Amino acid sequence: MPLPTPKGSESKDEFISRCVVDLENKGEGSSNDQRVAICISQWEEQMNLPIFSLQINEEIDNETGVSTVSIVREPAIELPAQFLNKDDKEKKIDFEVENEEERIITGPIILADKPIYRNNENFGEHYIVFDKDTIKKIMQKFFRKGYQSSTNLEHNELLRMEGITMYESYQVDRKKGIMPPTGYEEVENGSWFGIFKVFNEEVWDLVKKGDFTGFSIEVIPSHYESIEMKEEKLMKEINELLNNINL
Repeated sequence: MPLPTPKGSESKDEFISRCVVDLENKGEGSSNDQRVAICISQWEEQMNLPIFSLQINEEIDNETGVSTVSIVREPAIELPAQFLNKDDKEKKIDFEVENEEERIITGPIILADKPIYRNNENFGEHYIVFDKDTIKKIMQKFFRKGYQSSTNLEHNELLRMEGITMYESYQVDRKKGIMPPTGYEEVENGSWFGIFKVFNEEVWDLVKKGDFTGFSIEVIPSHYESIEMKEEKLMKEINELLNNINL
């Protein structure tokens, strides 16, 4: 069975504790000491994976960027959405829903600087991250292209959903007083949150039951930059600036 992977916000001790419990529940490892050793090895292996920052092209006439927000059971960002009822009482979506509802879902769409595990033919095992500047570009292009109502279930094009619309959207910026919702206080500045109105009866029933818990994006990148490449690029720009000053 696949081993757990570290979450972006987890410390080493937090990951090992979660990993040991997971292995124990699966009946893996002959002793607790062995499970701890397996989890330590997994932490060290995973944290040595390369990290790439995903980039897009801002030009409106190319396909890069986010075109669809999918409603999913297990969001890659590992944070669930929330919904509001008519009394504006905030609830986690796996709670029981009261009868009279506004059918409003709110939650994170992209978390800034959170490593997301991926494994593909091009890069093998690796992490991708979105920095706040890239997220801003993605948001602006998303709305310029009118994708507010482009949604589906579990990234399935055959399950495209009518009657779900993002009517509010914001990027967390604490210096400007743009704060994350209650329950998401730990997210990084630059994270993208969306608020959706659900008119679709079928989808709302699934949300109420807790079958779907969060958002996931469909993104086409223009290119990837390794974190080391970004740091080297920044140092080059700083050196060029210093050289110009010395001139």
